[in-house]
Amino acid sequence: MISTFELQEAVSLINKTVTKKGTKVASTTDIGIISGVLAMNDQIELVIKFENILDQSTKDEFYERYTFLEKH
Repeated sequence: MISTFELQEAVSLINKTVTKKGTKVASTTDIGIISGVLAMNDQIELVIKFENILDQSTKDEFYERYTFLEKH
């Protein structure tokens, strides 16, 4: 079963900084900011903005791909 963010949970993560798992942070291009929440197909997704990339992730995808740079 796919886990999904609750709206309040997703909104509480806005402005948190993340990096892709396994990435050594070498420059600002390696740091992403959770910049929004998107409701799509009955799922809530996070919008993560990197310098050159905009990504959206479900809860499962987010925790598989990213790690927080600070405690949240």
